[in-house]
Amino acid sequence: ACGGAKSSEDCCHEKCGERGSGCFEHCRADLRCTTDPCEGHECDIHAMCSAVAEGSSEYKCHCSPPYVGDGFSCAPYVPTDYCSMPTSCESPCVCVTVDNGPKGGVNGYRCAAPLHQSDIIAVANPWSDELPVDHIHRGGHRLDSLQCFSKSGTDLRVSGPNPLHVKQGDPFVEMGVMLRDRQPAGFERSVIYRYDRPMGAHYTAIGEISVRYIIQTPWLERSNITRTRKIVVHDVDECAYNGEADEFVAKCDVAAVCTNSIGSYHCRCPSGYSGDGYSTSEGCTDERPPVLKCAGKGCGTIRFRAAACVGITMVGGGAGRRRSWFSKDTDALGFVEDFVREEVMGELCDATEDPCYTAYDVRYDGERVDLTDRVEISDVRLLGANDTATTPLSAMLSFLGLAPPAVVETRHYVAS
Repeated sequence: ACGGAKSSEDCCHEKCGERGSGCFEHCRADLRCTTDPCEGHECDIHAMCSAVAEGSSEYKCHCSPPYVGDGFSCAPYVPTDYCSMPTSCESPCVCVTVDNGPKGGVNGYRCAAPLHQSDIIAVANPWSDELPVDHIHRGGHRLDSLQCFSKSGTDLRVSGPNPLHVKQGDPFVEMGVMLRDRQPAGFERSVIYRYDRPMGAHYTAIGEISVRYIIQTPWLERSNITRTRKIVVHDVDECAYNGEADEFVAKCDVAAVCTNSIGSYHCRCPSGYSGDGYSTSEGCTDERPPVLKCAGKGCGTIRFRAAACVGITMVGGGAGRRRSWFSKDTDALGFVEDFVREEVMGELCDATEDPCYTAYDVRYDGERVDLTDRVEISDVRLLGANDTATTPLSAMLSFLGLAPPAVVETRHYVAS
């Protein structure tokens, strides 16, 4: 019998081969029909034969466990170590091979928490449902999409000093936090910053500021880890502040005295100045006169005599009459004027080589400013009847743009 054969021709041809027509005729004579398709089957000795379907004259072969193959050829089953191949498991996860053996099923690997490490858990990514690149649904061998976390492996620390002490006007710089953990890189770890007041480029108000740093950990029983920084803002000395925050720069006049106070400051003009001291208002005006002093020879009062010339007395025109050729009130004093201008003046005061005066002013910071080159010397003049006999020659300052009036100090030439 040729079990599973569709015709005697195929059966006998296979049995007889090239042995001649006699064998072929004899084979056909011995052929008989049967209802068992596995009778005379050619399955492997480690396989089982069965009909393809009920009532079918065809059969199929199945390798018996622990053998695998197509049934016509069976061999012992050798498991596949998927973890020895490249995987997408991230630390602290470990790779575990999933092999269903000869019984069949989907084989591959999965990522799991290490055994005997209760601190490590394997959970799905709470921020993403994207499958790994080598997931079995994407043509790979990975059977899950879990990632591993350390329950105590996330450490959030405040960077820098805490509390942080600053002053008004100091620039605001966020020092941040340090995050240390053993979590996989695929999981987001964004830190949330929360201030209890709006922050600008500089610290402004005196007091305390609270900053909370929050990291979300939805894979843990506690969904958030929070740390807090305290910032203490102290008063700034506006009188000494030289930072970039203009609101904390004292607006005092350069000549004013600045006094700091908690949260503010005051400007005051020094003695000898008028005004409120603030550069944005009245400022400070110097009311002190400059100093003009006589120097060198000729200082003080010079006295000399001039002859009172009455001329020639004429007799005539009437008994007892006399007539002067020169006027005592004009010619005598004119002589004095010429004498002082031509003789005394040049001798007593040389404005270039040996000046007869010095002049200076004192600034708000105590620095002395020389004003000698601004002194002007008046010419000699005759005194009128109502003039004071101590002011025929004056030295005066010419002040350019200064508020105080010019100061005059006189050098006296008195004729008698």
